[in-house]
Amino acid sequence: MASIVPDPANVTVEKVTSDDSGVVIQARSRQTEARCPRCGKLSRRRHSRYIRTLRDAAWGGQPVTIKVLVGKYFCETAGCPRWVFSEQLPKLAARYGRRTTRLAERIDDFGLSFGGNPAARMIAKTDGKVSRHSVLRNVRRSARAAKPTPKKLGVDDFAFRKGRRYGTILVDLEKGEVVDLLPDRTKETLATWLKEHPGARVVARDRAPSYAGAVSEGAPNAKQVADRWHLLDNAGDALERVLIRRYGSLKKTAALLSGAKVENRTEEKGSGSAPSKAERDRLARRERRLNRFQEVMERIQKGMGQRAVARELGLSRATVAKYARSGEFPERAARMSRSGLDPYREYIARRWADGCRNASAIWREIKEKGYPGGKVSVIQYCRLSFGGRKSAEAGPPPVKPPSARSAMWQLIRPLKKLDADEAAFRKTLIENDSVIASATQLVLRFQRMVKQRRRKDLAQWLDDAGKSGIPELAGFAKGLEADRVAVENGLSCKWSNGQTEGQVNRLKMIKRQMYGRANFDLLRLRVIHAD
Repeated sequence: MASIVPDPANVTVEKVTSDDSGVVIQARSRQTEARCPRCGKLSRRRHSRYIRTLRDAAWGGQPVTIKVLVGKYFCETAGCPRWVFSEQLPKLAARYGRRTTRLAERIDDFGLSFGGNPAARMIAKTDGKVSRHSVLRNVRRSARAAKPTPKKLGVDDFAFRKGRRYGTILVDLEKGEVVDLLPDRTKETLATWLKEHPGARVVARDRAPSYAGAVSEGAPNAKQVADRWHLLDNAGDALERVLIRRYGSLKKTAALLSGAKVENRTEEKGSGSAPSKAERDRLARRERRLNRFQEVMERIQKGMGQRAVARELGLSRATVAKYARSGEFPERAARMSRSGLDPYREYIARRWADGCRNASAIWREIKEKGYPGGKVSVIQYCRLSFGGRKSAEAGPPPVKPPSARSAMWQLIRPLKKLDADEAAFRKTLIENDSVIASATQLVLRFQRMVKQRRRKDLAQWLDDAGKSGIPELAGFAKGLEADRVAVENGLSCKWSNGQTEGQVNRLKMIKRQMYGRANFDLLRLRVIHAD
């Protein structure tokens, strides 16, 4: 019978009863001496006994209560402020605890895995009611061993609130485990952690200067490895900046493919019909963006710095920098939404070209071909794509320029993964803009070099990019040169931040599970210790 309690060596079970309230276990302590919590001296002089009531893990859905008879002892140390103290049974329950260690560990496991409210609901189904506050208190005060410093360390940032506050995640790349979370991503915090936890031999990181400086200061003997995914991402960002600066080429390419003149977006609705409320709102938003762009450009032309312009107009530095790079007002790309009518687009365009202006009739025709949608969707599709009943010309809908980001992906993605329209846009754009063509070739070369780990090709690529005359890629090459040792290690070393990125994704899931409201200490415990 002694095995039914968590500490059978020091606790004897005397009686087990069951009633409507659950199972009650009556037990007593076997200990004949106890250690004073103040002076630490053993005492055999018993003062009295009392019954300590503890809640234990349920049996078969029945709540269990352990009533154990424990002793109180006199402290025999002269001058000790504690005259009388109670004996402790640490394997049975914590000091002042109302639950057994077995139940506390169960609550701790549930709390780490699911959080406060979900854990409380699950525990209530098996071990009785417990509040979410009790679950979280139990998680916070449970003792856990610190994880050892890994030899292969991954470092990356994560967002508490994107664009405002960030932290740092540290990952053991060999074990695939999170070692620690830091409350910010500053150089000083990471350098301090590395000094307090020596032993890292390889540190994989992104190209942030703060992390590079922190590793150099906190672990000077560690081999720094620039993460390959971040290298490819940075190259794509450089190409995107080229496309932002030359966004006019995207508009001209779209116009060439649609066989139309390049027109101002405010003049797109030439059908004579009154604009809808949504169109009026869109034009008003464009007017506000245009005014803001003109204010930025006026100040930059007067010699103001970008930081000063951002402060004066209340804009972000990224917005001001984008306007300065563009040289002309960057129109927003049309939203490329997917429609259930896309499979029937060619048929609708052909019927429209044949002179059919009755959208209801077209709806009835495509419904026979399997279209499951309603008539209103077809009417709206015809109005937006072909100009409605009053359209003077019939033909395929005009090709709209993609955003710089979308165009970047079209340029670097393998041709076999592009559809016919994307492939045609890519071919026409490269043929008509030599700067974009050169930038694309350099970025594709960089991709192949990184993916194939051709470290010996880095020097030639840096030289070609620096002499390309494309400021965005020349600046990217200059940044790589400043971090060249880590970049070369990234092209030759097997370690990368892939495991770290996966742990960041897991961290986001845990943070969202807690609705983003958990304090840092609780988030850290769950990310590090939850299975």
